[in-house]
Amino acid sequence: VPRLEELRLACIEGRVEAELALGRHAELAPELESLVAEHPFRERLRGQHMLALYRLGRRAAALESYRAARGRLVEELGLEPGPALRELERAILADDPSLLAGGLPRGPVVVPEQLPPDVGDFTGRERVLASLRDVLATGAGGEERSGAPAVVAVSGKPGVGKSALAVHAAHRVRHLFPDGQLFVSLRGIEADRVDPAGVLEEWLRALGAGVEEIPCALEARARAYRARLSGRRVLVVLDDAGDEAQVRPLLPGCGECAVLLTSRRRLAGLEGVRFLALEPLEGSEAVELLARVAGHERVAAEPVAAELIAERCGRLPLAVRVAGARLMARDHWPLGMLAARLEDAGRRLDELRVGDLEVRASVGLSYRALDDCDRRALRLLALLDGPAFAPWLAAGVLDATLVEAQETLERLVEQQLLDVAGCDQQGQVRYRFHDVLADFARERLAEEETGQSRRDALARAYGACLAMTDWLLSGIASMVPAASSRRAPRWRPADWGPSDREERSVFAWFDAERAVLVEMVQRVSRVPGMPAWELAASLGCGFDQNMHWGDWRRVLDAALQAAERDGDRHGRAVCLRAFGHYHNERGEHERAAGRFEAALDELDELNDDHELVAALVGLADAHWSRGHPAAATVLLRRALEVLRDLGDAGREAWALYMLALATTSLGRLGEAQALHRKAIERYRRVGYRRGEAYASHGLGTALLEAGNAAEAAALYERAQQLARDAGDDTFGALRYGLGFARRDQGRLEEATRELRAALAISRDLHYKRGQVYALHGLGTTAHRRTRIDEAVAELQRAHALAREMGDQRMTARILRALGEVRLDQRRSGEAISILRTAVEIASHNELRLIEANTRASLARALLADGADEDAADELERSELIKRELELDAGGTLLVAGSR
Repeated sequence: VPRLEELRLACIEGRVEAELALGRHAELAPELESLVAEHPFRERLRGQHMLALYRLGRRAAALESYRAARGRLVEELGLEPGPALRELERAILADDPSLLAGGLPRGPVVVPEQLPPDVGDFTGRERVLASLRDVLATGAGGEERSGAPAVVAVSGKPGVGKSALAVHAAHRVRHLFPDGQLFVSLRGIEADRVDPAGVLEEWLRALGAGVEEIPCALEARARAYRARLSGRRVLVVLDDAGDEAQVRPLLPGCGECAVLLTSRRRLAGLEGVRFLALEPLEGSEAVELLARVAGHERVAAEPVAAELIAERCGRLPLAVRVAGARLMARDHWPLGMLAARLEDAGRRLDELRVGDLEVRASVGLSYRALDDCDRRALRLLALLDGPAFAPWLAAGVLDATLVEAQETLERLVEQQLLDVAGCDQQGQVRYRFHDVLADFARERLAEEETGQSRRDALARAYGACLAMTDWLLSGIASMVPAASSRRAPRWRPADWGPSDREERSVFAWFDAERAVLVEMVQRVSRVPGMPAWELAASLGCGFDQNMHWGDWRRVLDAALQAAERDGDRHGRAVCLRAFGHYHNERGEHERAAGRFEAALDELDELNDDHELVAALVGLADAHWSRGHPAAATVLLRRALEVLRDLGDAGREAWALYMLALATTSLGRLGEAQALHRKAIERYRRVGYRRGEAYASHGLGTALLEAGNAAEAAALYERAQQLARDAGDDTFGALRYGLGFARRDQGRLEEATRELRAALAISRDLHYKRGQVYALHGLGTTAHRRTRIDEAVAELQRAHALAREMGDQRMTARILRALGEVRLDQRRSGEAISILRTAVEIASHNELRLIEANTRASLARALLADGADEDAADELERSELIKRELELDAGGTLLVAGSR
C-alpha cells in the first residue's frame, strides 16, 4: 500500500508539472494549497506550490510557503530543504525570468477599478456610512481582521437608495483597498439576472488572467478567482443580488478583502455577514436631496411645499430624486404645484417618473418576482393600507388561516414590499405598507382584481373585526353597550382559538387595534349596503375606556351618514343611540338627550328591545347628569321592566346602577344603597370589574351623603383598586370621592391631595364632570381650612364649568357651598341671594336632599341677617323634607357639610 500511495503522489506531481507548463497556475493554486498541507515534506509539491503562487504575482506568498516548509523540516526532522527547493527560493528572490518558462509572461500586476462614478448629490446617511466603513475596514487589515473576508449586506425596499449608498460608501473606502475594486450589478430579481460564471470570467480577466487560464466550470472559476485575490486587498461590490446562490461564488476567500452587497431581501443564508436594513431618509435629509437636485433657492423659497413633496415621496431617495428632476426640468413650476399633484395617491406614481427613472418600474420588479399567490396577497392587502395591522385581520382579507397569513406576511416583508411596524402590547407582530408601495398595491388591486373579489375580501376583513369585537365584548358588561344586531356575516380563520377575555386584556386589545377599527368603519361606510354601524356602535366601550373622543366621533359620523344614505332605519337608530352615549361621556348631556330621544322615536317601532333598553338608560343618564333625577327614575324603571324578559344581566346591572344614582340625588339614601348593592352583585355575576368599581363608588357616595364618611372612604378605595385590576387608567379621575370622604373625616391635607390628583387626571382626559367635582371638593376643603380666597376661586371655577355643562345638580351644590363661604365672610346679603338661587334650582329639579341642606344653609344666612321669621320658615321646610326622606331631622346631613 505505501508503494501505491507513492506512485499516486508521483502521478499527481507529474500531472501538476504538465499543467504548470500549460500556464494553469491560477487553477492549480487552491489544489496545491491542500496538497502541501496534507504532505508537508514532499519538496516537489512544495516547489510547484511556490511556482504557481509566483506566476500569479504573489511573490510574498511563494516565499512564505518556502519558509513554512523549511520550518517544519528543521523542527520535526532536523533537515534543511533540498538543493532544488533552495534554488527555487533564490530564483524567486532574484525574480529570475526563467521561472516564467513554460508559463505565460506575468506582466505587471493588474489593479481593477470598476466602481461606477460616485453619486454627486448623495445626501445624508452619515451614521450608516460610518457603520459600513467600520465593517469594511476590518477586511482592509483592521485590528479585528479574521481569515474570512468582511462582508456587509445592505437590504431595503425598492427605491430606498441601496445602490447609491453602496457606490458612495465604496468610493469613501477605496483608498483602503489599493489592489483594486470589483463591481457588478447582478439584477437579481430581473428575468435576465446575471450568471455568476460570467461575472467570474470578466473578473479573472480584470485580475490579469489570460483566456486559456480561465476554467469553464463555475466552481473552478471561483477557485481561480479566490486564488488571484489571495493576499490582496480588493473591495468587491455586489449590487442588487437576488439570492445566496448568486452571491456565494463571488465571495473572496481571504481576510484581506471585503464585500459590500445590496439586495432587496435579507440574504440570511449567507454565513458571517453583517446585515444592515436601510430605511427611508430622515425628513431633513429628504428635503436636502430635493434641494440638491431641484435647486437650493427654490426649496428655500417654498420650505413647506418642499417638506410636503418629501413626505409624499415617502422619503424614498429614488422618488425624491425623480420629483427634483421634474422640478429641474420645469423651472416655471412652483413647488406647491408638484406637492398638490403628489397629494392624490391615485396618480402619485404617474407623477414620479422622468426620463428612465420611474418609481413604478422599480417596485414592479419586486412585484413580478413574487409567485402568483403572493402577488394576489399583496393586492388584497392594499385594502388594509393605513394603520399597522395584525395577522388576524390579514387572514380575513386573504381568506386564510392565521398560520398561512403570518407566513404570507413574512414573505412579503422578506421581499421588502411590506414593513414590520413592531409588536403591540398583545404580543402581535404588526405590519404596514410604505406609502409609495401602498400606491402600487392599490393600482394592482384595481387593475387585477374584480369588483366582486374586492368586495368579498373587504367583507371578510369586516367580518373578522366584528367577530373579534363580539367575542371580546361578550366577556364584559360595558356601560357603553355594543350594537345588538348581527346583520353582517362574521368571519373567523379556521385555526382561530379563543382569546383572553379578561377585562384588562379586552381593553388592551381595543387600544392596540383602535386605529385599524376606525379605518375599517370608515372604509366600510363608503360601500353602499354594508352596515358600518354594527362595528361603529360596538366600539364605544373601547373609546370610552381611554376617552378617545375624536376617534369615537369619526366612526359614528361615518356610520350614521352611511345608514342615512342607505335608508337603513335600524342602523340610523343604533347610531343615534351610540351618539347619545358619546355625548354623555363628553359631558354634553343636553345634546345626548336629543340623540337618545331621536333614537327612541325609531326604536319604539323596530322591535329591538336590547337597543331600546340601551337608549332608555342612556337618556336617563343624560337627565340625571343635568340634575333631573325624577325623570331619570321613570325611564330606568321602564328599562328594568323590559329587561325582565331579556335575561341580560349586564344591562340590568347598568340600569340598577343608574337608578341608584338617581335615587341618591332624590335623597332616598337607604333605597339608593340597596340598589347599588344589587348592581354590585350583578356586575360580580357577569365578571365586569369596571362596572363593579363604578357601582362601589356610587355606594360610597350614598353612604357619604348619609354621613358615614369612614365606610364611604373604604368603598372609594376599593373602587380604585377594582378599576386598576380591570386595566382602567382613567378611573383615577374619580379620586375626588375619596377626597370628599377625607374632608368629612377632617383629614384635610389628604383630602386636598386626592382632589388635586383627581383634577389633574380629569384635565388630562378632558373629563369635565370630573373637573367640576374636584374643583367643588377643593373649594369646600379650602373653606374648611379657612382659606377663603382659595375657596371662592375654586368654587367659581367649578360653577362656570357646571353651568357650561348644564349640570343643574352640581350647580345647586356649588352655589350652596359658595353661599356658605360668603356667609362666613359676613356678606349675608350676597349669601342669601346665592342660596335662594340654589334652592330654586334644587326645588325645580326635585333634588330633595340638596334642597333640604341648602334651605338649612339659607336659614343660617337669614338668621345672620336678622330675618328670624324667614330663617325659621326655611329651617322648618328643610326638616320637613328630611322627614319625608326618612333622614335625621336633627341636622346630621347639615353637619356632614357641602357635597
